[in-house]
Parts: sequence; structure tokens; C-alpha cells
Amino acid sequence: MKRNGWGLNEMLGFLAILGFALVLVAILYGHLFQEFPDETLSKQNISEDHTNLEVSDEEENTTTIDGEESETIIESDYLVLEHNLASLAELYIKESGATVVGSVTYIPLSDLNVTEYQDQLEGCSGYVEYLKQENQYKTYLHCNQYETAGYQARYAS
Repeated sequence: MKRNGWGLNEMLGFLAILGFALVLVAILYGHLFQEFPDETLSKQNISEDHTNLEVSDEEENTTTIDGEESETIIESDYLVLEHNLASLAELYIKESGATVVGSVTYIPLSDLNVTEYQDQLEGCSGYVEYLKQENQYKTYLHCNQYETAGYQARYAS
């Protein structure tokens, strides 16, 4: 038995195990944040045109009414719609020259030009929240089978 401490073989083995663990943690960390696209969308500054945003790993919700399946709703479609509506709200504030009073402004969908999203917004109400300090836009929707977390009906009018 060695009594003079670690040798080169032990040290290299330890570094190999540590390196493998770091690579594994980095991969798992990357996958964790790909599973929550709505949180990453709400945290980024929407200053570019993101009309072609695509979200992977779609989650489908199918509702059965009287034994027949109704329209399939894909949650990621709503996330893309929310993102596009936030871009419209940003254009609305820039083009209208509206003075933003306070740190938070609520823009109802009725104030936005949503004609190109009319089919997707059928049966929906909502608003876009503009946070002046962070320059962030967050859309809140309430539809028949979908609602954004934190939606408050009083701002949708």
C-alpha cells in the first residue's frame, strides 16, 4: 500500500471523472432551458422582428366533445402568437408616439392591428404588458382552451 499520497494515475483518473461530470452537467443544463421556451421568450428584449419564430417540442392538447375530437391546439402555436403580438405592441408604441406613463403599460389587443392573426385570436381576449425599465413586452392571452399564466381580465378591455 502506498503511503506517500496520490500518484499520477490517480490524479489523471480523478480529472477524467471530473471532466466527464462537467460535460454531462453542461448538456443537461442546455436541455433544461430548451424545454421552457415561454420563459426564455418573456425574458428577452423584443427589439428585432421575430415573425418567423419557431418552437420545437410541440405539446398537443385535443379536446373531445360528444365523442368527436375538436380542433387540435398546439401550445407552441400560442407561444409564437404571443411573441408576434408583443412585436405588434412594440410597433404600436413606436408608430403612435404614445407617451408611456409609469413603469408598466397595458395595451389591449383591441388597440393593436391584429387582422393577420384574426383567425388564431377567435374567441380570445388579451393584452400586452410593456415594462418600461426593462424595455420588455409580454403578451397575456385568454382563449377557450388556453390561458397565459398571470392573465388578468381587467387589462384586456
